[in-house]
Formats: sequence, structure tokens, C-alpha cells
Amino acid sequence: MSNDIRLITLNNYERPKILENKSKGWVTNGRNNEFYQYLIDRKNGSPTHSTILNSFNNLVYGNGLSVKNVERNLSDFTRFKTILSNKDLRRIIADFNLFGEASMQIVRTKGGDISSVYHLPKELVVPSIENEEGEITSYWFCKDWSNANKNKPE
Repeated sequence: MSNDIRLITLNNYERPKILENKSKGWVTNGRNNEFYQYLIDRKNGSPTHSTILNSFNNLVYGNGLSVKNVERNLSDFTRFKTILSNKDLRRIIADFNLFGEASMQIVRTKGGDISSVYHLPKELVVPSIENEEGEITSYWFCKDWSNANKNKPE
């Protein structure tokens, strides 16, 4: 029996470079924002990985959103339930668990109140380049970042 130390190298985590496109004004995860599709392909290609993620999403979602002291907060809670649907909440949770982040579209009324919240697939949204204060002030949406010339980002 040997006392040698053996090193077993498993797959190394390789995150792509964050690329700033100064001429267009956006920042992508890898060329053409391809890192998100890479993660989606890994999930879809592995039944074990997919099952673990789906189970974890169900655990996080649980019974949906709830509130303590329902009598005191019932009107606020019922209003919030009309703003964010259970379907969108599940999708937001799934994106957050897969990518470590999620995107939402928040629609406001003319008075400034929140009218509704919708899930936006994270792989379709990228941030703008930071301003002088280091803040991200806007985001870009594109249906296909691999062909951004044909599908114009908004």
C-alpha cells in the first residue's frame, strides 16, 4: 500500500470573459452572450442535472408567496398577487437557480405605481456599459444575441 497523494481533476468551471461592446453600448457573457445557452444546454443534456434543478426550483417555490398577518396585509397581498403571476414567479426562480440571476420587466402606470411584473428570459437580456458613477442605467433585450444584426436589440 502506497502513501502517495493522488489528485483527481474533475471538470473545471470555466466562465467566459465578460465582453464590453463599446460601439453598441452593451456587455455580454461571452461572444454573442453564449454562456447562458451553454448552461441551458448542460441542463437539457443531463437528466440528473435537470431533475436536481427542477426539484430545487419546486422547493424554493414551495406554496408560492405568502404573507404573515394576513388580516392586516390582505389588500396589499391580493394586489401583489395580481401584479406577479405564479407562472412568472416560477420562471424567475428557475432562471435564478440556473444562472444565478434573473430578469423581470416591471410595467408602471402613468401615476408611477407598479402595474405588473413579467419574467424576461435571462439569456435575452444584457446590461449597458456602466456610466461614470459605475452604475448600470439600462438593459438591452434581443431575441437572438447570436444574430444581433438581424434581430435588432432594444
